[in-house]
Amino acid sequence: MTERYTILLGNNRLTCPVDPIACRALRSGDGRLYVHGVVVNTKEEIHEAWSEEVRQRIETMMREIHHEENNYKCVIEHIERVKPYGLHLDHLVVDLLLTEISPLS
Repeated sequence: MTERYTILLGNNRLTCPVDPIACRALRSGDGRLYVHGVVVNTKEEIHEAWSEEVRQRIETMMREIHHEENNYKCVIEHIERVKPYGLHLDHLVVDLLLTEISPLS
């Protein structure tokens, strides 16, 4: 039976950035993204700073993906502390609202 299985020790999760895929999946117009992350601090100011970094990254990514044809404004709607993962580690979710900005005529 053991010849059928390979034991892999340690953390074997494959972590890939999926933000570009989520941004491409948004149709034109408004949309929402819910971005999860683990933050190394339990202070609210750190949670807000992390959320702002995520917001800026998504807004920039939308601009790059759409080649500035459609510009998007990205706003933080909500920050949720889901649970602590350990001492000074928090699982957060930031809710982002993306609104398409009409190009100037």
